[in-house]
Amino acid sequence: MKLKKYLIILTILAAALTPADSINGQYTEEGSEKYQKLSVIYSEMEQAFYRGQYNDVIKSADKLKDIGFTYNDLEEDEETENSDERAIWIDMLWFRGLAENNLGQYKEAGESFNFVLENAKNPSSHVFTFYAETLNKQGDRKKAISVLEKGVEYLEDKISDHDMHSLLWNLGWYYYLEKNYRKTIVLGFECSEISQYSTGPLFNASLAFLALKDDENAMRYFLKAFNSSFLYDDDFREWMFQAVIEDVNNFIKEYGGSDILNTMLFLAYKGLDDMASHIHSVYLINEPLGRYTDFVDDPTPPFLYVIASSYSLKENSHVEKYLIQLRRSHPSYLERSKTDPDFDWYYSTHGDDKINKTNQRHIEKPKHKHIDKKKQKHIEKKKQKHTDKKKQKHTEKKKHKPVKKKKN
Repeated sequence: MKLKKYLIILTILAAALTPADSINGQYTEEGSEKYQKLSVIYSEMEQAFYRGQYNDVIKSADKLKDIGFTYNDLEEDEETENSDERAIWIDMLWFRGLAENNLGQYKEAGESFNFVLENAKNPSSHVFTFYAETLNKQGDRKKAISVLEKGVEYLEDKISDHDMHSLLWNLGWYYYLEKNYRKTIVLGFECSEISQYSTGPLFNASLAFLALKDDENAMRYFLKAFNSSFLYDDDFREWMFQAVIEDVNNFIKEYGGSDILNTMLFLAYKGLDDMASHIHSVYLINEPLGRYTDFVDDPTPPFLYVIASSYSLKENSHVEKYLIQLRRSHPSYLERSKTDPDFDWYYSTHGDDKINKTNQRHIEKPKHKHIDKKKQKHIEKKKQKHTDKKKQKHTEKKKHKPVKKKKN
């Protein structure tokens, strides 16, 4: 989803801190004369990049042409087939590529990233991600997919779960754009197995299910993604919901609207706090939503709260189900609902008697006493014996009762 672009914005700084080639990345004042010259330029580029002066980064990189030697002139280390000189040169090209990418110079950035990919002994996952992004920006999505597929294959068992999750997320979105929906779904599931923070990949899978006319799974995985979104901080979650709104609206433009799409829009707006009730109440949730929420594992308090308030806005008694869950597991959210205007309909017409009674029954429900099976059998046998005796007495009494003669 477009959410990927927000991930990239947040990743740029982390990527800049990660050396393009894992050989070194930490440079000292010691080394050959060539290394010393490269270190001076590298320091200039690094400082300019962190100041956001991307044009200055490129100007510093251009000095590589003036220092009297090329990358191929740099010595190689017999053990690593590389050297500190080559490692610092690669990281300089990496900084240049990031600066060009941030300036929208995608062709030039692609060339820089491609150089890094071809020459780094151990390229980081960020190199594959950003190179694919520049190719996509240039309209060559198939090549972007190929780059990411190679990255996933090459980096398997070499990088952290977090970095692999990011690669698969990006790859899944490009598959979606190429209408390869089944692969998008498979990668969405893979991401959810790697990390509980899989909101983006599961949103992508949900859109892919919609494109395949599988509304059941579309809503099921949308709600799973919506629930996991509350595990993020406020800023990132806001970006996610905005991205979801943009993606769903794009889907509507291409395929047309539906109740489920309206529900997705409504919940995304509702996730942006009170925007739903005041601006976008036209997107009222559809009735089947309740049966899908049962498929959400470990629902978060905000998730239950949003679903409850959505039902209250629609003046639907299903709200009680979620308020009862909140009372049992997150009572502070229930108290909050009593002063929230989104719940005005429910409390003005129902009060909270039913919720309290349900909770009271739940608390006061007597515990079943454990009864020994042998003892139980003995009691039942004794009862039966007593019953048989009563029957026998009744029969004997009836048998010896004198018969009254009829009067003539």
